[in-house]
Amino acid sequence: GGLLMIVKPDFEFLTFEKEDMVFKFLKSGDIFEILHKDIMINMFNGTFRDGSLNNIYLRIYEHDGVKVVPLIGGKSNGEIYFDSNSMMFEGDAFGISYRVRFTLSNHLIWFYEVYLNGKNFEVDLLYCQDISISNKNACLNNELYTSQYIDHKAIKSSNGFVVCSRQNQDQGGKFPYVEHGCINGNIISYSTDQTQFFSLEYKKSGVPYLIDKDLPKENYQFELAYIVLQTEKMRVDDNKNICFYGLFREDYKTSIETLKYEEDVVIEYLKVLRLRNNFEKLKRVQMKEEFGAEISSKKFTHNEICSIYNERKFEEYKDNELLSFFTNYHTHVVLQDKEILCERPHGNIIINKIDNEKINTNIITSTNYMFGLFN
Repeated sequence: GGLLMIVKPDFEFLTFEKEDMVFKFLKSGDIFEILHKDIMINMFNGTFRDGSLNNIYLRIYEHDGVKVVPLIGGKSNGEIYFDSNSMMFEGDAFGISYRVRFTLSNHLIWFYEVYLNGKNFEVDLLYCQDISISNKNACLNNELYTSQYIDHKAIKSSNGFVVCSRQNQDQGGKFPYVEHGCINGNIISYSTDQTQFFSLEYKKSGVPYLIDKDLPKENYQFELAYIVLQTEKMRVDDNKNICFYGLFREDYKTSIETLKYEEDVVIEYLKVLRLRNNFEKLKRVQMKEEFGAEISSKKFTHNEICSIYNERKFEEYKDNELLSFFTNYHTHVVLQDKEILCERPHGNIIINKIDNEKINTNIITSTNYMFGLFN
């Protein structure tokens, strides 16, 4: 018999739990998963290497450009504290000191309170959260598919835009719903998909395209649901406080028309404001220097391609650049320029032996993508 290897990642989590709602954080301060019973609210499990797609970015506007600072998780540079109710991220960036307190409250509502202190700065904040709102196994099996059925609606409130998202593919007869907004600031813009925020160029650059720009204020319903909220620009002269919230409902019966839960959010927020914490410092996991940034390969020169593939069929060009072609052996060859133009990544499915004579149940497959994502 063959050797069966089962690899179980040995993570320790910081877990916050209330009313069947669970937030699991890695010891880097990044969200691993957000669950309500068997519904996974986020889309991707956070990792120590890449962090989580959830973050809050402080953007400081200066005469020579924009400085962008991640305030939470492994990408932040400060200290992390926790107790049984909350998690606190605390640090300094370019002359502004910050604190961000995460609290899971009652009624499936959670808050990120951002406290800034500095002298004469112009700033805004971006709040980012990937969402799946689907059965956990379905999400981990095919994140993009679960996203295809999410309907987003941006609704104006007294604090600017609130983005509401409903899963229209029923999950065991229910239609999960999540809502993101701000309780004491003004959200002037938003985006709803990772392809907007990161852009296709991200596959090569590793830098999110909109990280230092205004959001498009466009509901783009593609396959990578990602809610980003942009506050108005604010002056930080002494203390400034902005609070973002998220809210989950297990079964939202109708299509989204209006905001239904504003009162619930305010009631919970007032409770959270009175919450006193008994924090201890987290001995946080930090990445070693050698993990560094992603490697991006150089493009092939025309001569290099000719030396490897001297016979090419059905060549595809754009602006005199070769994008792709076929070989005499029916192999499809895709070059870097083509990958950057495509929303859906090129990749290979690898599969173990296929028996043409009989159906084999011992099959394992894996997908590897051209720009370096495996499985």
